[in-house]
Amino acid sequence: PLHLDVVPSGEGWHYPAFGGMIENDVLYGRGAQDNKGPIIQMLYALYMVKRLGLPFKRTVRLIIASQEETGEWDDVDFYLQKEPAPNFSIVADSTFPIINGEKGFADVKIELTWKNKPGPLSMLQFSSLKAGERSNIVPNRADIAWEATAGQSAGISQTLKQCLQDYLQKYPDADAFPLRLDIDPESQTRSLCATFLGKSAHGSRPEDGRNAALDALKFLDTVPELPVQLVRVAHFLRDSCEDFYGTNLDIAGSHPFIGKTTVNLGILEITKETASAVLNIRNTLGMTLHEMIGKIKTRVQTWADKNGMEASVKFVGKAHEPLYLNPKQHPELIASLQNAYRSVIGEEAQLRAESGTTYAKAFPNALCFGPVLQSEEQSLAHQADECVKISHVLRNTTIYALMLLQLATDIEHTTTETIPDIL
Repeated sequence: PLHLDVVPSGEGWHYPAFGGMIENDVLYGRGAQDNKGPIIQMLYALYMVKRLGLPFKRTVRLIIASQEETGEWDDVDFYLQKEPAPNFSIVADSTFPIINGEKGFADVKIELTWKNKPGPLSMLQFSSLKAGERSNIVPNRADIAWEATAGQSAGISQTLKQCLQDYLQKYPDADAFPLRLDIDPESQTRSLCATFLGKSAHGSRPEDGRNAALDALKFLDTVPELPVQLVRVAHFLRDSCEDFYGTNLDIAGSHPFIGKTTVNLGILEITKETASAVLNIRNTLGMTLHEMIGKIKTRVQTWADKNGMEASVKFVGKAHEPLYLNPKQHPELIASLQNAYRSVIGEEAQLRAESGTTYAKAFPNALCFGPVLQSEEQSLAHQADECVKISHVLRNTTIYALMLLQLATDIEHTTTETIPDIL
């Protein structure tokens, strides 16, 4: 099973995100690794095996879906209602060698509402904070907007510029555009905007990125005369998500094979009296989704009650428990993948777990196999300048063809000489 859909291109590209440009034998484009490139690799691997003219002992299907990144997976559900599930599945949507364990997956939405306490009207009126388009991407941009009257905008602008300068000096790894002042000659209101810049990364590895939403929340702590409730909300959300491993949400956990639970603040929107945050959580073995959402609800509700706010916590879309395929129960499958990998790479194929979520969770007896070989290339899924070397496309196609030969035909052992020279 593979998927045609991709995440939004985002910012920071040096090549057209959907141009398919090839430079120095490298193909650039969203989906080159995740997951359009592997579709072509699997398709040609199957073509190579069919070229040999050998009878198949098993049915082989290339299942291509289109809702993987959204987490809905309705098309997969529909397929499995109409067709019997495969006996086993290989998903090329992770890394080599063999991924037989995955963390769980859940998008958890936290909503907070409050009423600002009456008091002296501030010259600076907070308008909104927005960051993120998809929960499973570390946001690389966060925009904070304020409003001020025309007569006061110059002085307020200077104050915000100083706050921003002080913040960037205190946190040198943070980055932001210069404060922007938008002027409408026909309006008595001026808009001021601060834009923080981060680094995108896959939501399953928030530690690999720089979350612009967290910088924006932290910055609000430094701005004078903001409503008390707003500052408290900003501090609470930052405190809850700044630790990428769920400690401050009471859901931290670790497993010797699957790894640690991770939390990514993927989507954030705050207005004058509301806040909405979508957290992409990859839970490890040892805590069920039901237990996890219960702990988060308790943590959020306790804080909201203490601060006089209303709160809700709920799953958004489908949630998936962690995955583990026991290699002792599938010796033929594991041996075929190991042999194919060894024949091309010249190394033993170890079994390990990954933090991402793939269609392996949607099918019985499924695991991941490629397409990224981290000793030779960087995993760029969901990042700017996603790309794949043409030589790596050919490498992967060869590995998958040898795998299919062993699983689908009566050939017991294969080498790179077994397949036709059509690459």
